[in-house]
Amino acid sequence: MGRGLERWVFLLSAAFLLFLAAFSYGYSVAKNRRFPHRLIVQASDDLEAVVDLFRANAHVIHSSRKQGGVTIHNTALTQPGLTFLTAYDGERFRPFLIDIEGRVVHRWTTIYSVVFQGKKEFSLLWDSRRFVHGAHLYPDGSILVNLHLGLAKLDRCSRPIWVLRKDTHHSILPLPDGSFWTLSVDSERKPHRPHMANGRREETLLHVSADGRVLEEINVIDAILKGGYHNVLLQGDASRPENELMDPLHLNDIEVVTNELAQRVPKSKAGDLLISLQRPGALAIIGRDTRAVVWSLMGPFLRQHDPDIFDDGTLLVFDNRTEAFQRTPIHWLEEPQAWGYSRILRIDPATQQVLWSFEGSKAFPFYTSAQGKSQLLANGDILVTDPEGGRAFEIAPAHGNEVVWEYVNKLGTGDDGDLGRITQASRFDFDGSQFLNLPCP
Repeated sequence: MGRGLERWVFLLSAAFLLFLAAFSYGYSVAKNRRFPHRLIVQASDDLEAVVDLFRANAHVIHSSRKQGGVTIHNTALTQPGLTFLTAYDGERFRPFLIDIEGRVVHRWTTIYSVVFQGKKEFSLLWDSRRFVHGAHLYPDGSILVNLHLGLAKLDRCSRPIWVLRKDTHHSILPLPDGSFWTLSVDSERKPHRPHMANGRREETLLHVSADGRVLEEINVIDAILKGGYHNVLLQGDASRPENELMDPLHLNDIEVVTNELAQRVPKSKAGDLLISLQRPGALAIIGRDTRAVVWSLMGPFLRQHDPDIFDDGTLLVFDNRTEAFQRTPIHWLEEPQAWGYSRILRIDPATQQVLWSFEGSKAFPFYTSAQGKSQLLANGDILVTDPEGGRAFEIAPAHGNEVVWEYVNKLGTGDDGDLGRITQASRFDFDGSQFLNLPCP
């Protein structure tokens, strides 16, 4: 054997031995969770968080839809009123108001750098990429808007009335006294929690006054641990429950418990707080006085959003059924994903029985892997926000789940074209006379 060939055999053998050693060590790291397992997991979670950030900000939805605007309208069954939307219009996200025929009757401008003048922070999102997620419209035309890293109240002419420089997101729940609940992130550095990642996202419930002052803040992980509902928080092997996610809960909604819901959930009472936790796939109730979780429900839904409370105490839940590694922008889905199409469920929280459901179908595809909202309407219908379908639609359960109204947020005017993501659609029964068609100074 020549010296050159011997050298190559030696190098290949050494490389193979190094590969075996690296593979064995890697296997040992994964199996026994030795160093640097935690660092690798955290780095992976950080990367996933960044991917999710851009996924949720995929404003343009590639679609085969040919029509935009109102494409379905059963005038006899549709709930009358104005529909308040937060959606991408081809330039940026902004709130706008449409009539039942889909005509835009008012727009607001929510440019983050303008609303929060002088606020400086590192962000992967610039003005054209930032989205509105969580909003509320008042009868005088003023609005509350969550812009992530800030919440603001704007007048009908989009001028700031006040701003709240907190990392708020997802949901705004107005209360009769003018205050409201929203969701936020705890800015205080928290001590190490056993079996949880350091640097994790600690989410809070934020009670805010009508003039934008924080009245109360409840840390959700504290409430889970205080109530003893560790299974909602900790996952992993049965022999080693843990949660290495940097975003372990992904809180996405809050509602106030009613008397009727409290009657179905014995440990709760009216005034407690119902929340939705997307990552563990759980609903939970936090005692208003104790600040501890008193009840939770996991399933029959997957990565759910936006629980609402019916008059009888049953729950309406947006069941995303998120597919693993689903990424947007996506084509308007003609086929169900691994778990099926997305669903809207009515659930008895006491028995976990599904009392009613609406599920996408080949005739009416409906699937959204992230975000999503639903609203109970006065006539018994349900208005659904379908973000990755770039649309909102109204279901009439009393009429065989007929879709009686649909609005498609089409970008451009061609036969084929993209849709703009819609993060929220809410139907209001006032006529807008307090602010529509009034000039702005």
